[in-house]
Amino acid sequence: MRKIICLILLGIGFNSFSQEILIPIGYVYNQKHNLHLGLDVQLTKETFFIVGISSNTTFNNGKLKSLPEVHASIIPFSSENNNLFLSCFMTEIASTKEYFNPNLGFSIANIIKLKAGYNFLYKSQYQDAKGITFGLVFSLGSMKNFKIM
Repeated sequence: MRKIICLILLGIGFNSFSQEILIPIGYVYNQKHNLHLGLDVQLTKETFFIVGISSNTTFNNGKLKSLPEVHASIIPFSSENNNLFLSCFMTEIASTKEYFNPNLGFSIANIIKLKAGYNFLYKSQYQDAKGITFGLVFSLGSMKNFKIM
């Protein structure tokens, strides 16, 4: 409950200088099946530069385990271009206390993101988190600043 309240307060604070607030929810696989839920803030209109915090939640030995994550993503060709194909590419960098995760993927109007990457571990004690990752994330929120062509 404390994490949810922190997400809401952080969202209210970001709203004062951001272009858009989004709530990403979806499925992420990083050696375990995870529910991905968070809060994203779009910082620029021209290209989608998005920063956020989220939680990857999974069941581990019958217990609910939540791993906080910070991430930054960019969709570099999202506005000011005349090519719909280029506006679908995205990159993302995520970090938790266990691993660093760069991702590449596709984004459809920044509402649906399909991404794949690799977890690089910080410490050798988290060997079960090392490896290929992928995810399907839906961003809930208005997209008043999105332009194609």
